[in-house]
Amino acid sequence: MALKDIYLKTKADDQSKIQTTIPQGTRLAVEKYENRFALVQYQNYQGYVDLSELITKFDFATFVFAKVGNRAEWHQVRVRSFDNIITLKNEKIPLNAVKGMITPSSKGIIASSSQKIPLWSQVELGLDKITSWNQSKLKEHGLVWWKTSRGAEQIYYSIDELLKKDVASVSFHPQNPLKGILSSDGVYITENGNSWKKLQQFENFNGPVHYFNDGLLFVGNFRSTDGGSTFDNYIQIDKLASAIEYQFGFFPKQLHVKRIETRAPYKLKIEIDTGNRRIKMESPLFTQNWKAVKG
Repeated sequence: MALKDIYLKTKADDQSKIQTTIPQGTRLAVEKYENRFALVQYQNYQGYVDLSELITKFDFATFVFAKVGNRAEWHQVRVRSFDNIITLKNEKIPLNAVKGMITPSSKGIIASSSQKIPLWSQVELGLDKITSWNQSKLKEHGLVWWKTSRGAEQIYYSIDELLKKDVASVSFHPQNPLKGILSSDGVYITENGNSWKKLQQFENFNGPVHYFNDGLLFVGNFRSTDGGSTFDNYIQIDKLASAIEYQFGFFPKQLHVKRIETRAPYKLKIEIDTGNRRIKMESPLFTQNWKAVKG
C-alpha cells in the first residue's frame, strides 16, 4: 500500500522517467522486486515504485521460508530493508526468494490521512476487557449485582509456588534455560526462570506445551508467533482427522494432543489420543501436511 502519493517510473531507478502518480493509500500487487523498487500494475500502466514509500506484507512477517545457500528453511525476521529481509541471524534474504511467511493477525498499522506523509507505526491489536455481572444475595439486604473485569490484573507466580502443583508439561527455550512455559491447571510463562506469568486464556489447562524459539511457542492446539503475547488455533483437527483416516483406515472418535516436540529441520511432531489408541504424527512446522511416524 502506498504511504503517500508516489511516482510510477519506467525503470527501477531514481532517475528514470515518471509515467504517472499513484495516490496515497492505493493497494498494489507486486510482480517482482528489483534494486530497491517493486514492479507493479496500476490502471493501464506497468512500472516501478520506490519500496521506501510502501508498506508491505513483509513488514508484518515474523517468519519467512526461503532458500539460503543450499538449504531451504524458515527464518525468524528482524526487519525488512527495502527489497531484503534481515533475519535475527543478520542474514540478508531477497524478497524475491521468499516462498512463504507467517504474519500474525494481531499486527497492524496506524496512519494519519490528514498529512501528505502519514505518521504510521506498527501496533499490537489487543482484546477488549470482558466485563461480566454477577448476582449475590446479601443477608438482610437481598439480591445485588456486581461486576468483575477479567484480565484486568496480571497474575504472577514464583517457581516455588508452581513446583507445589502437579506440573503436566514444561518446556524451556533451547538456548536460554531461563525462558520457559509450563502447564498446571493453567499455562504459565517466564522470561527469568523465577517469575511466571499466568496466561488467562488457558484456564485449567493441563495439556502439552513446547518452547521452540523466541517467537514460536505451542500450547495444545494453539500456537504463538510473538513469544506468547497472543495465540491462535493452529492444529486443524479436521485435517489431522482426515490424515489419520487416510493412513490408518479409521475415523478417530476423539483427538487430544498429548505431546508436542520439534525435530530438525523444522518438523512438528505430536502424539494424539484418538480414543482407542495413541498415534504419532509429523508435519512441516508451518503447514498441516500430517504423516504418521514411528518412535
